[in-house]
Amino acid sequence: MLSQIKLIYLGKWLERHHFHRIAHLLSIYQRVFYTCEIPFCTEIDRTVHFDHMGLGCVINPNSVIGAHTEIQHHVTLGVRYSALNKDFSSNRIAPHIGHHCFIGAKATIIGGVKIGNYVSIGANSVVLQDIPDGCTVVGIPAKIVKQSNCEHPKMAY
Repeated sequence: MLSQIKLIYLGKWLERHHFHRIAHLLSIYQRVFYTCEIPFCTEIDRTVHFDHMGLGCVINPNSVIGAHTEIQHHVTLGVRYSALNKDFSSNRIAPHIGHHCFIGAKATIIGGVKIGNYVSIGANSVVLQDIPDGCTVVGIPAKIVKQSNCEHPKMAY
């Protein structure tokens, strides 16, 4: 079985070389066997690691995921729509994840949130605001429980 990153980059290669039907079949394979939705157009670094083969992950195609990020199972990176604002196009801003981050199981990051480098997001957390570098956040909504001032903090995991 291919790892999730190899599958994504294979799909990107197929799309780039105009093998759209094969890429679509690969996308269906990904959805059926990994029960996840990670579009090939998503900007994901090659060093990103999906635990449990990305089981249940849903990632918006406009999301950006930085290098050496670890993503647990059932993570959602998506957009947030406002019921008050009827102009949905202005709300379609996806999350940007920094480098060396850890995203716990079932965490949800929605909206145009910017996650800094060396950030740990606890399991089942809902992130609705920007998170600065070197923080650990948990809860619904996510709150900072630990902040490191050093340049390369040790990760919580």
